[in-house]
Amino acid sequence: MVEGLMLYIPNKGISYFTAANVQNFQKMMTPRIVIIPTPGLGQLIPLTEFAKQLVLHHNFCVTFLLPTDGSSTASQLSLLLTLPASISHLFLSPVNLSDLPLDTHIFTRIVLTLTRSIPALRDPLRQLSESTRLVAIVFDLFGPVALNLAGEFGVPGYIFFACSALNLCLNLCLPKLDQKHTCQYRHLPDPVQLFPGCVLVHGIDMIDPVQERRNEAYELVLDIAKRYKEAAGIMVNSFLDLEPAVFKALSENEGMAPLFPIGPLIQTGLIHAAAEPDQCLRWLDQQPSVSVLFVSFGSGGTLSSDQIIELAFGLEISRQRFIWVIRNPNDKDASAAYFNRQASNDPLQFLPDGFLERIRGLGLVVPLWAPQIQILNHSSTGGFFNALWVELNLGKHCWWYSSNCLATLCRATIECSRVERGF
Repeated sequence: MVEGLMLYIPNKGISYFTAANVQNFQKMMTPRIVIIPTPGLGQLIPLTEFAKQLVLHHNFCVTFLLPTDGSSTASQLSLLLTLPASISHLFLSPVNLSDLPLDTHIFTRIVLTLTRSIPALRDPLRQLSESTRLVAIVFDLFGPVALNLAGEFGVPGYIFFACSALNLCLNLCLPKLDQKHTCQYRHLPDPVQLFPGCVLVHGIDMIDPVQERRNEAYELVLDIAKRYKEAAGIMVNSFLDLEPAVFKALSENEGMAPLFPIGPLIQTGLIHAAAEPDQCLRWLDQQPSVSVLFVSFGSGGTLSSDQIIELAFGLEISRQRFIWVIRNPNDKDASAAYFNRQASNDPLQFLPDGFLERIRGLGLVVPLWAPQIQILNHSSTGGFFNALWVELNLGKHCWWYSSNCLATLCRATIECSRVERGF
């Protein structure tokens, strides 16, 4: 006699399950959440950390459905393959963006990749809704344009907002700002208050896609901002004690979707395999405490050829220890690496002649990728030099013109860090 289990299933009567089928039945009845990230690692990394929390601590199954534009998915795949077995994934067929001009803003490319993938999303969503217990669909911060998909399958649609609550405030206030002001936001004479109790924000400090109001990217941001209220809830990668005034202001905003501060979700493991994965850490072990400046411009940050040369000279003149994660230059698009981080050219060839020899023992230049979390946690790291730091200290679009200025600020960053940490 085959051992088994007899169950009564509503609308289907009594069914007999053998022991071999019980596990499949349990898997089918486990609540499943579908997560739909837009291309690139910027949204995928925090969403995978969120998915791990759902699986490991709340007994969900998760499926990632990933829109693509035809760029390499190797970086995304290497991350997804490290996840628990209860987290599955499916890459959709690439959408065609060949009709877009070469200078199309990265924000526009991301949003159109998602909206043009909506027809391709319906079939896997239908299969999951019929074969599993689908309970919700989660989108990233670009996702309001696709929230209707959740309604089609009778489940709530949530937004996962990977940035700060203050950044969410800006998105939500954009329709009012658009009606109130006619000039470019960077030309506003006075800072604006997004909500009562929130800090004042200068127009020039607002996110890049809203800086040119005649650009299609601005219209897309504005449309997305108007749709946030349609979500069943917004999960923010922040926490109440970090931004109490902002969360209070958001919760008091009439018509606001429910807010869930679930942060901070921080990636702690390596996601890339490399020939020498510990090269940076071994080098750091040999450096004095709080002495190294980490230079990196994010998963999609790209410098021009001139900027790479000026940054190299600035680091060299500073005589400051550093680790620099360098990528291939692009003279037209500062976000060129966002969709495809891997390039056929060796980025080291774009450095000034003799640079690597002159900084030997003082600095380490790493092509394409480095273990950022481990570097920032290392006792030898004294400062972090990235795109946001540059804009806050030197302003947008002008910082690369002065190697001497860069050198001074590189040294100042480490000195400030030493003072703050008691060295």
